[in-house]
Amino acid sequence: MRISCLLILFTVGSLNHLMAQTKKGPPPTPSSPAHQTIEVLEPRFRLFKTENIWTFIELDTQNGRVWQVQYSLDANKVKSPINKLPLALSGRNGRFTLYPTNNMWNFILVDQDNGGTWQIQFSLDPEKRWINEIGLEEMK
Repeated sequence: MRISCLLILFTVGSLNHLMAQTKKGPPPTPSSPAHQTIEVLEPRFRLFKTENIWTFIELDTQNGRVWQVQYSLDANKVKSPINKLPLALSGRNGRFTLYPTNNMWNFILVDQDNGGTWQIQFSLDPEKRWINEIGLEEMK
C-alpha cells in the first residue's frame, strides 16, 4: 500500500512537471532571459601552467608580452620578461593565447586576430629565455 501511494505521488508529480514544460505561452521578448546575451569578459592577463612545478607563464592577452613567473616557498620569487616589447600596439583582451608543445620549455604564442605565431622558450637561465617569430614558408 505504501509503495503504491508513493508510486502514484511520483507519477502525478512527473506529469505536472511535463505539463509545465510543454505549456504554451507568448514567445520570448528581446528583454526576456532567453534572449539576453551573457558577455564573457576575457581577462587581460592569464597564467599558463608549465611542467615545471615552480614556474608559470604570464601572458598579456592584449599585446602579446610574456613573462616567466617563478614562485617558491622561500625568498626566490621572480617575474622575468621573455619578450620586453609588445607584439601589438593596440588590441583587445584575448587577442593572444599560448599553446603548450611536447617540449616542456617551449610554447607557441598565437595572435588570434591575424594568425601570427611565435615560439617562446622559458628557462631558469636568463640567456636561454627567448621568443622567435615563426615565419610563413613561401609557396612554390
